[in-house]
Amino acid sequence: MKSRLSMIFFTLFCLSASFVFAEDEELFSKGKIETSYGAKDFIAADFKQEKPIDVVFSRNSHNRISWERGSIMSITGDSSLFAVEINPKIGQAFVHVLRDLTDQPATLTVVSSTGLVQDLLVRSIEKPSTHISIREPQEEEENFTSTYVDFHTQTIELLNDILENKTPFGYGQRAIQDSDNLNLPVPLEAEILKALDGPFETIVVYHLTNMGRQSIHLYPIALKRSEDSWVFLNARELGYREGALCILSKPKEEV
Repeated sequence: MKSRLSMIFFTLFCLSASFVFAEDEELFSKGKIETSYGAKDFIAADFKQEKPIDVVFSRNSHNRISWERGSIMSITGDSSLFAVEINPKIGQAFVHVLRDLTDQPATLTVVSSTGLVQDLLVRSIEKPSTHISIREPQEEEENFTSTYVDFHTQTIELLNDILENKTPFGYGQRAIQDSDNLNLPVPLEAEILKALDGPFETIVVYHLTNMGRQSIHLYPIALKRSEDSWVFLNARELGYREGALCILSKPKEEV
């Protein structure tokens, strides 16, 4: 009799446990995690250089922004709409919506430690807090002289000349201009080494230095301006006060 009762109790326990775990699994599959403070929405969003990411924040709770392979350096937005606090230890930002954004969304501009800039188009409703994690682009990497570039033969010869401090055939050195300055987020600093004029393009050579205490990753897409045709980097990660060579090519304007 006791063994039969024990078997019945064990069967009921297994059924109830399966039901609990099934509920937990459903919460995780929907991107919601149940805590003592309520469910929190987690969003993994791909970086979009030319397009803002639509996101719905909680109107009453704080919301979190993180960068998947880096940290948040700064966030710019209307201070009458958002209260923003960046935690430098974990590299994440916490945002509280100050006014209702149900009908009229507002923009937050997020800058990562790698120099990528992403706009968020924010609406707000009464809901649990939101955590959005921005994923950086995955670039195809190829090894060339400890770099990750893929150029045709002529470009490789040109790069070799520049790396050896030679003037490539058909190019001439010109004076540095104000338009050559490269605006980079802290803690990166850029020094212009030289500017070269060719028949179809202008090339500017920079030395980048990480002035921050933490290592940072460099991505060509973050350094490439709208007018540039290609970017070369001879390093992709910089420690404290480490430097890298950066070469930007801009096509000449037709006269």
